[in-house]
Amino acid sequence: MFALLNRRADIQAKQQRSDTMVEQINIRKAELGKRLLDRKKTQETDLDSVLADCKKISKRSVRISENFRSRKKN
Repeated sequence: MFALLNRRADIQAKQQRSDTMVEQINIRKAELGKRLLDRKKTQETDLDSVLADCKKISKRSVRISENFRSRKKN
């Protein structure tokens, strides 16, 4: 009788440990998902910044070329 009760308690303890481990895994998955989203947002922001800088540089390059051409003509 005691052996049966001990076995049942043992099984319940193992089940609780398993449930806790699954919970921890789900929490870690959620944290990793959040970190991934944060990195993607950062990359998008960085990419937008780089594209904006490229547009500015391109415009400046065009202006410099135009100034150079106009000076060359004079």
